Amino acid sequence: MIGALRRMGWPGLLLCLFALLVNALGIFLLGPKNAARIAWSAAASATLDGLAEGPFDLRIPVVELQVQPELLDRLGEHLPMTGGEYVPAIIRSNGLEHHAEFRYRGGVFTAHFLGSKKSFRLKLGKRDPFAPFRSLDFLNPKTADLLHNRMSCIIADQMGVACPFDGFVFVRLNGEDHGVMEVIEHIGGRFEQLRGVAKGQVPVFKGDFPPIDRNSVPKGKLLWASADSWQYESKADSSEAKALLQAAIQWVNAADSLRPSIDSLARCLDLSAFARYNALIHLLGTWHIDNFHNQWLVRSADTGLLYPVLWDAHPLFDRGSMPFHFTPDALSFHLMRDKDWRLERDIALCIAAGLQ
Repeated sequence: MIGALRRMGWPGLLLCLFALLVNALGIFLLGPKNAARIAWSAAASATLDGLAEGPFDLRIPVVELQVQPELLDRLGEHLPMTGGEYVPAIIRSNGLEHHAEFRYRGGVFTAHFLGSKKSFRLKLGKRDPFAPFRSLDFLNPKTADLLHNRMSCIIADQMGVACPFDGFVFVRLNGEDHGVMEVIEHIGGRFEQLRGVAKGQVPVFKGDFPPIDRNSVPKGKLLWASADSWQYESKADSSEAKALLQAAIQWVNAADSLRPSIDSLARCLDLSAFARYNALIHLLGTWHIDNFHNQWLVRSADTGLLYPVLWDAHPLFDRGSMPFHFTPDALSFHLMRDKDWRLERDIALCIAAGLQ
């Protein structure tokens, strides 16, 4: 110790004296007991906390996939469109092999299909590594930060808005590292069953561009103009749920002088869930949920009403000229005209933003 001080010279000696003075002042102000407790906490943190010694060794699940190269080449011929074809695949996990079905995502965004890191979808069995989920998208994210879906799902969960399972994995395809990709649940009829809310499948509607089954871009349809614009994604009986959706669409498209009160809409839709959903869209500052796509409706096994599920909030926090009472689609435009619903939505937004 003395030798070290000699090597440091007068500057080192002055620094040590200053440190001792600070410690003495801390003991005087805090009292011996509190000072000792803080000193012990600091020592324990440095000793026990791995973060104190260096970067944390972050580990995410590794997905090892095996698909015959000639089948990958065949799927690649469909790109940039999906093609709709699945081929056999094998997932290796914990020394076990699981059979799956594989296809490329393709689609409009170049991030899904350009380069060697292509987005894909897996259909899985009952005992796969991602159980209980059986249909998952593995995405090369649209944003360089990888986080827009993950962050939006975390915020949605905190606000009580339904959202899909979402996370990150490290993908290795045919022995070649593809790096970190986002894995997200492909929503379907088992949405509530997977969450322990329903015993079986429930009706689910997908509001998006029609499926791509050939090398062409389908034309979008106005979702709140016709129930036929929605795709049915469940094995549950659709008759009652579709009647609810048709009634809601009739309410949206009625002339102002003939439109029934919002109470009639409350017999079809969970309006409180839609208030939180609209507040979330504004908080996230996303423009990517609109009249044509990125909307999901699930019929609750508990209430029998349709409620929304967040999907693909991209980009995030890009409000720009977004008005406070932003209406991403025809339904929210008419809901926003009701002062009581608008107040419920505003309260949800203020609470989420920490303003109340």
